[in-house]
Amino acid sequence: MARLGEGGPLVDDGGPGKVSRTFEEILRLMEQEYGDIDDIFATNPELQKLLEEAFRQKWTAQRFYNSVTTTNWFKQNAEKIQQRGYYKRIYDDLVKDIAKDDPKRKDKIRAAAGNTEYFRGLDSFEADLEQRLTEKGISYTPEQLSMWAEEIYNSANEKDNNFIDRFLNRKIAFTTTARPMGEAADNLAILREYANDMGLNLERDYASSLTDWLQRLDRGESVQTFKDIIRDQVAMTSGKYIGDFVSRGLTLKEIYQPYKTLMASTLEISPEEIGLNDEMLRSAIGPDGQLNLYDWKKRLRADKRWEFTEAAREDVYANVYKILQDFGFTG
Repeated sequence: MARLGEGGPLVDDGGPGKVSRTFEEILRLMEQEYGDIDDIFATNPELQKLLEEAFRQKWTAQRFYNSVTTTNWFKQNAEKIQQRGYYKRIYDDLVKDIAKDDPKRKDKIRAAAGNTEYFRGLDSFEADLEQRLTEKGISYTPEQLSMWAEEIYNSANEKDNNFIDRFLNRKIAFTTTARPMGEAADNLAILREYANDMGLNLERDYASSLTDWLQRLDRGESVQTFKDIIRDQVAMTSGKYIGDFVSRGLTLKEIYQPYKTLMASTLEISPEEIGLNDEMLRSAIGPDGQLNLYDWKKRLRADKRWEFTEAAREDVYANVYKILQDFGFTG
């Protein structure tokens, strides 16, 4: 059921200490008391208010369910839900002998129950849901698509966009086997590049946060929110000198770029070979300040890698030639 970490108005628990909780926290607590609670309680203002009242006054489960039947929502939707249940029973009876693991199950269901009200409605909604999943970049299997479509359709919420958006938001996840697509993938690419520019690896360093971040992005939060989280972490862990630059908006890539460029040319290596976590590169800036480029070049020439450069060989040749010239061994 609902597991979003949204904020929203705080509601006190009615106890002596009056602990304030968000609606999401209330929903989780009430599910422990009443069992599974439909997502509609998070998207319908009347039902949300009812749940908050039940929470404050510590209603029994029976009183809660009795109160639901007196709401305008129930009066307006009970008949529709009951009718949906009636159509589903007809459908279920027609397809009961078709094995769930039958590779031709879909075709057989269409042949047996394709003319029923339930099948036509569910089949149409499944196509719509598939498009929504694609737009949101959510990975899914054919089995998941059918299961999710049935769950929404059976509760007669297939036209409630708020309900569907909330339902699908909880299906957004980042795992090694379920990589997001579409806009979610675009957002990840932006964050991945920014993390790289900060000397971090997004998938490694923020693996436990990415599902939550993607869900919050889907709910409308800005990518900048999560770039700020990365920036603040780097600012806090990089020492005061670099931290001050990062806090002003610079990335580590920008801060170290002049040193990286000179390092590549001096050691005659590709800039791509020099990562932001290269110990030599990081030595250009210490806790108390940074080297000027002249001193940086001197330090680079003391690196063992410099001995194998063309410039080093020419330097050695020039020194040897000078010594020979001083002793009169050259023409």
